[in-house]
Amino acid sequence: MINRYYFNEIPVDSGLRTEVRRTVNDWLFTGEKPRQVVTLNATMLTSALKQSRLKRVIQRADLVTVDGYGIMMALQRRGIRTERFPGVELAGQLLDFCIQEKLLVYCLGGTKGTVLRLRQIYGGHGSVFFRDGFSEDDDLVREEIMKLDPKLILAGLGSPRQECFLAELLPKMTAAVGVGIGGALEIISGQKPRAPKFLINHGGEWCYRMLQDPRKLKLLPDLVEFWYRFLR
Repeated sequence: MINRYYFNEIPVDSGLRTEVRRTVNDWLFTGEKPRQVVTLNATMLTSALKQSRLKRVIQRADLVTVDGYGIMMALQRRGIRTERFPGVELAGQLLDFCIQEKLLVYCLGGTKGTVLRLRQIYGGHGSVFFRDGFSEDDDLVREEIMKLDPKLILAGLGSPRQECFLAELLPKMTAAVGVGIGGALEIISGQKPRAPKFLINHGGEWCYRMLQDPRKLKLLPDLVEFWYRFLR
């Protein structure tokens, strides 16, 4: 069973990976209404505590998954047992599921190089569309998505842009599941390697990503703030 908990009014949904995947798969099949999935990590949580718009988007999301190791640890410190489901793994499994079931998918994010690699991998599947994340006009991208009417939208635009983009788009859709996935498309495409399993399983993936991309060092104060608020 998936249960909702709160960190200073920011929700997070705790449950097994199989339950999360089953819930989203059911939404994809039933198509009752648009659904937004937020993949929550420590830096997004601390940002939401300071940014009212992001906070509202997360509060209104249909599902807020445990993406980051820090979120999992903070829940466990409160006696809540849960499984972590990183966005890159969720995105990959949902993409494979939709291809298998011939459900239309729209992937947004990464560079033009990312898109070229993804088309080489998934080009044989006419049900998957790709666009890089560097469009200067989000409204035109939304119009394209609404015309295609996909069942699944994977938005890898970085936070908070991806969450706000989906929050504006999804109410205009008849029935779609939108998931914010950060840099997952670059990893799925093979453009960037993922951290070794030892680091993934022991909370060191964030450090590996910062070494890959020193620009992410600007997030270090948010990680320190998260530790001070929720883990010390």
